Amino acid sequence: MVNVSVIIPVYNVEKYLARCLDTVLAQSFDGDFEVICVNDGSTDFSPKILEAYAKSDSRIRVINRVNGGLSSARNVGMSVAKGDYFLFVDSDDWISTNTIEVLYKNATENNSDIVLFGYVKANSDLSPKTFLGVPECRQFGVFNAETIPESILKLFPVSAWSKFYKAEFLKNNNITFYENIIYEDVPFWAEVFTQANAISYVNEALYFYRENREGQITKQVGESVFDIVKCYESVEVAYKKRNLWEKYKHSIQMLLMLDFMSKYYIVQPELRPKLFEIYKSQNKIIDYDYFYGQKLFDFEERTFKRFQKLNSSSFEEFENYLKGEQNANT
Repeated sequence: MVNVSVIIPVYNVEKYLARCLDTVLAQSFDGDFEVICVNDGSTDFSPKILEAYAKSDSRIRVINRVNGGLSSARNVGMSVAKGDYFLFVDSDDWISTNTIEVLYKNATENNSDIVLFGYVKANSDLSPKTFLGVPECRQFGVFNAETIPESILKLFPVSAWSKFYKAEFLKNNNITFYENIIYEDVPFWAEVFTQANAISYVNEALYFYRENREGQITKQVGESVFDIVKCYESVEVAYKKRNLWEKYKHSIQMLLMLDFMSKYYIVQPELRPKLFEIYKSQNKIIDYDYFYGQKLFDFEERTFKRFQKLNSSSFEEFENYLKGEQNANT
């Protein structure tokens, strides 16, 4: 019996793949785990690295396929995985040697559908490092979307790799990744969070996320940026389906504003006019009256004011407003 399936989508990461695989294979966990590597049409030396590792360690299973994107690769991995629990690892990242041991123990002791855990951000030179977690969760023990305060939602990372999943939970609820879109973790997390009966938390740095590497998807913001609107439309559907929208709508609206503006700053300049119009069309879902009366963090306040300006401005006026902000901060 396989206790845990580690699912690793692989695409052109020859510089980083060995470190990722070495940390997964060096786990202190004394149960059975498998490592499913989905080679998503890599054109570099990654397939050769996978082949060598698979020959030397029977726990590794390699699936070669034409390029279909991250979501599709993860779904393929899930479809063949035999483990009771799933852990997603991006192939340019790495994990602590006790990651599976700690997460499996927590999940089985609490009968958790999902286990959240802390992680560390590291640049390509592996420094500096910043621990990120949600220690506020510790006071709730085992929780779900109905039992925790609405404000906690904004603290949760949406990334698929920052959670440990009970396979039966995902399969019984037909939860998979949306394909052919970018930012697929956003609707996936909405489905997971709104349907899980038992969520627990480990306040340890068990995952190391590599930022700012060359070719990373977060640095390539072109036409795919428009997918973010589809993602948040799916989020709203998921919360409304489980009668959780009224509880969480204001947190989701703030997350939407923050996410939208972060994408606006890094999108290719020629796409900004179209993105501006799309954002403006989404303004109708923002409950402005609610946010006027709320005490917001400084970064939330700035983002809220930008959306107010966006709502009442032409594209040129909005661009000048943002330039004025930047000049005031220099």
